[in-house]
Amino acid sequence: MPLEGELGAIIERRRSAQVLEDGNGTNRLAEFVFHRDGQPIGDFRKAWATARKKANVDHKLFHDLRRTASRNMIVAGVPKLLP
Repeated sequence: MPLEGELGAIIERRRSAQVLEDGNGTNRLAEFVFHRDGQPIGDFRKAWATARKKANVDHKLFHDLRRTASRNMIVAGVPKLLP
């Protein structure tokens, strides 16, 4: 799926941040797209709760985004199955 605009820019920045330098001067690729020094960022539920508070949508579930995206794609005429 092509990512454009702000989301595409974020993913590109994260892709470049995947290259980490080891202590001996060699480079390695981080396993995670979103990480801190190659380690996973932690508990998703805590990050989701913080994001909901900042966006002032405390009642939203993460799964709601999937439902909304699906509805929006149907309304936009995106085919349900791609060839």
